[in-house]
Amino acid sequence: MSQIKKLPKKDIDDFLTIGANAYPGMKVYTDEEKKKLKKRVLGYLAKDPTMALYGLYRKGKLLGGMSLHDFTMTLLSAKALIGGVGFVAVDLSHKKEKVCKELIEFFLQHYRKKGATMTALYPFAPTSTGRWDSATAPRSATTGSNLLTYRAELPETISASSRKKIRRRLSTATTGTPGKHTG
Repeated sequence: MSQIKKLPKKDIDDFLTIGANAYPGMKVYTDEEKKKLKKRVLGYLAKDPTMALYGLYRKGKLLGGMSLHDFTMTLLSAKALIGGVGFVAVDLSHKKEKVCKELIEFFLQHYRKKGATMTALYPFAPTSTGRWDSATAPRSATTGSNLLTYRAELPETISASSRKKIRRRLSTATTGTPGKHTG
């Protein structure tokens, strides 16, 4: 049975080791590099109250984790909560054990309970300009659609015509084709 909870400070080193192994492109190999990464992550957490780290535990052992981000977006002149996920990492010795699946399910349920309008992948591979390049954004292997944004249920307080407009605008932003969306 898995338990997902906010990551206590005592487990940050373990989580960062899992993350460094899961993302070798970060090039965190030495103790000095691990200390720098920890200082940077703790700095982000101290400065940004909209960011939190969560870990998945089985039998008391940390097997993976992620960062969750609360964003506010203006959607048809109204402020909307958007849930973001990033730095999803799984201990390499526990691959194929559905750790990532459980983390993402938790993420979606967490923001559904908070009333988020949608959820989004927090981009971690910007171009050299510091902006995400939609041409290189992750795409679904089956549909070819951009995976940066996932549609969630829109609040019932939004009228049917506004819901249709929102979906059309969001689908245009993610697929590049007006009015084309799945689901």
